[in-house]
Amino acid sequence: MDLVSLIGWLGTLTGVMLGIPQAYRIVTTRDVEGVSLRAWQINVAVNLAWGHHGIKIGALNMIVVNALGILSTLTVLVMLARLTRKPLVMVFGPGLLIALGMIASDWVFGSALYGLIAAIPAVAGLVTQGVELVRADSVEGVSGFYLLATLANFAVWSLWGLLVGDAGTLVASAVSVLAALFNVAWWAVRVSGLGAAVKVAE
Repeated sequence: MDLVSLIGWLGTLTGVMLGIPQAYRIVTTRDVEGVSLRAWQINVAVNLAWGHHGIKIGALNMIVVNALGILSTLTVLVMLARLTRKPLVMVFGPGLLIALGMIASDWVFGSALYGLIAAIPAVAGLVTQGVELVRADSVEGVSGFYLLATLANFAVWSLWGLLVGDAGTLVASAVSVLAALFNVAWWAVRVSGLGAAVKVAE
C-alpha cells in the first residue's frame, strides 16, 4: 500500500469513528444539551453527498467512510428527535434536501467547484455546533473526543485531497479544519470553567 492510499484509509478510519463517541454519549446519558440538531442534519447531508462523490471519482475509502458514518449520524438524529420530541420528517428532511443540492452541484460544476459548494454545509455544520457550544448553559452532552476526531478527520482528508489532486476534497476539508479547530478550542474553554467567566463578562 502506498502512502497516498494509507492516508486515504487513515481518513476512512477517523471518519468512521467520528460519530460513534457522540452517539454513544447520547444513548447512554440521554443528554443532548449542547448538541446542535442543525449540525447533525448537515452531517447526514455531507455523508450522503461525499459518499456519492466517492462513487463518482472511484474512491473506495470515501465510499466506505460515508456509508459507515451514516449509521452513527442516523443514531444521533433519531435520538435527538426522540429526546427533543421533534417529528422524524422535520429532523431528516433538511439534510436530505441539502444532500440532493450537493450531489447536483457535483454533476453540474465538477470537482473543484463542488469542493467550494460542499464546504458551505460542512462549515455551516461546524459553525452551528460552535454557536451551540458558546450559547448552551452546559456542554455536558457534547463528546470532546468527537470534536477532536472531527478536527483530525478534516486534516487527514485535506492531506489526501492534496496528494491525489482532488480539488473538491482539498478545498472542503481545508476550510473545515479552521471551524473544527474553533470547536475544539471553545469546548476546552467551556469544560475548563473559563467559558462561564466569559459568559458572565458578556
